[in-house]
Amino acid sequence: MKNKLATGLLLLTLLFSALPVAALAATECPTCHGTGTIDCPRCNGTGKISSSESAEACETCQGTGVVTPTISNKGTNAWVSDEAAYIKGLFQNEEDIGVYGKAVAEVYASTRTYTNTSSRIYFPPHETIEIIVAIGEISYSDYRYLSQQRYLRARIYVSEVDEITCPYCGGTGTASQLSDCPECHGTGLVTCPACGGSLIYGEGKNETAASFPLAEGAVVAVGSVAAVAAAILVVKKKQVSEEHLKRMPFYEFQNWVVQRLSGRISSTEDSRIGINGYTAEGHPIYIRQSDDVGRDIIDSFVTTMLRRKARTGVIVAFGFGTGVYEGIARAKIYHRLEINAVTVKELIENRAIITL
Repeated sequence: MKNKLATGLLLLTLLFSALPVAALAATECPTCHGTGTIDCPRCNGTGKISSSESAEACETCQGTGVVTPTISNKGTNAWVSDEAAYIKGLFQNEEDIGVYGKAVAEVYASTRTYTNTSSRIYFPPHETIEIIVAIGEISYSDYRYLSQQRYLRARIYVSEVDEITCPYCGGTGTASQLSDCPECHGTGLVTCPACGGSLIYGEGKNETAASFPLAEGAVVAVGSVAAVAAAILVVKKKQVSEEHLKRMPFYEFQNWVVQRLSGRISSTEDSRIGINGYTAEGHPIYIRQSDDVGRDIIDSFVTTMLRRKARTGVIVAFGFGTGVYEGIARAKIYHRLEINAVTVKELIENRAIITL
């Protein structure tokens, strides 16, 4: 009799212990937050994937991954004064990215050609700037000759222009063909694996917390109603390495960075001027798949931010040179811009601190 009573009490205890678990299983699915769908893990919610089999050499950079920007001469003027010749040129950067270069001026006298080169000059994207190069040390006879000419034979052009990462292939050298993702059929969304699309945790095809996607180092409680015994399962996902990310096609690397920042991919128009994505708050993200990002990249990003009237931005790369932080400080002082430099390592280790 005592054994039966003890058994009955134990069964009642187990039954009531199971009730909280059952109630928990009927709550809103925390994976899809009651939407029934999640971003497709195959294409990161974009609905498109690149096919390496159909990749061809990029026509813009001819497979090199870099291009030399076009700086157009919109007009030239020349004159002499104070024993020197002055050559003025109007130049426009035809690219969506600001670059540096030097202006070379030449003037043709009676006996020889005189020339001089400017220091490095910044050419803002799609802006026309005026450059004047003075040429001195002209001989007395040649200066008299030039002074007597109504029109000077002279020219000015841009040289030593920095190469930039090809904006059309992201520096990969290949133009991958995009196709609809076979996992989500181009929608960018798939059925939530935790609730099976039922919106309620515990009512879909999976009824345990073990069905949820696990974050790195996540601790998941797995409950069994029949046994009413809870166990703790620690699952550690393998971290992606920097070397793997360096070898990754730029399009995939870009998606990985934006996803780690909980942001969204930018439009084609924005990507052409150097914006690869936006944070959840709408701040531009500039991504470089390189180790030593220099000051010129910051200057280019500053120009882009001013063009888009953005006050805060994020730049992500594998490493930054000392000039980058000087450029960030100047951007804050002269333009009141807040630029956060984040390394890929920080994103991998989930320790990137971004003040937005």
